[in-house]
This record gives sequence, C-alpha cells and structure tokens, in this order.
Amino acid sequence: MRALLHSLGERWTAWRNARHGQKILCTPEALRIERAFGEPAQIPWNQIERVTAVKRDCYTVDSIRLLIGLKGGSALRGLRGGPGMAGPARATAERLPGCLSFEEWFFDVAFPAFEANAKQIYPPQQDAAGGERSQQLA
Repeated sequence: MRALLHSLGERWTAWRNARHGQKILCTPEALRIERAFGEPAQIPWNQIERVTAVKRDCYTVDSIRLLIGLKGGSALRGLRGGPGMAGPARATAERLPGCLSFEEWFFDVAFPAFEANAKQIYPPQQDAAGGERSQQLA
C-alpha cells in the first residue's frame, strides 16, 4: 500500500510539474529551476543568503515552499513542495553550510494542521535560549 501511494504521489508530481512547467534540478554548482515557458533560472549556491520553509493551509492540502533570498536583496523565489520536495530540501542542507536538514525542519513547518507556519532554515535563527525557533504566520 505504501509503495502504491508513493507511486501515485510521484505520478501526480510529474503531472503537476508538466502542467505548471516547473522542474527543480540540484547540481554541485547551482539550484536550477526549469520551466515549460521562459528561460530557466539558475541560482549559484554561493548567492543564496537565506532559505525559509513556509506552509500555508489550503483546506484539503498544505502548500509547503522554500523561499530563497539572494545576496544583494534580490527577490525571493518559491520552490513548490509536494512528494518531490525532499530532493531540493536535502540538496540545500548539503550545499549550504549550517542549513537545517529536511528532517530537522519538516515537522516544525508541517504541524500543527490548519495553521500557517514558517521556519528560517538557513542560516538557522536562534531564540533567546539558544535553540532554534519556528514562526507562526497569521
């Protein structure tokens, strides 16, 4: 049953990415976002200044995205979540020193249900007690 659900999730992700035209590739040099329309965006790892994981409740599903802030104050780019989210999320942890791993931030962002949450995963924010903190969004 678990394999069936995984297979369905992968098929749905492939369909959605083809329809919305987004494919995320993680290379040793850069994070590359390929779209069905327009030029691909390539973000060199050394240009990433901040990464925030964000969840919005969309009633029947949750939307989890990685918002990437670039050096020089460039606009944030949102990488859409889904069954394929773990790959880019793990790549950010491997390529950005000090970035929280997918396993370290996912449950803090995903739960509690029916609430919007955000957690800065690179560089990790510290609370007054020295621990990591997550933020609740209104």
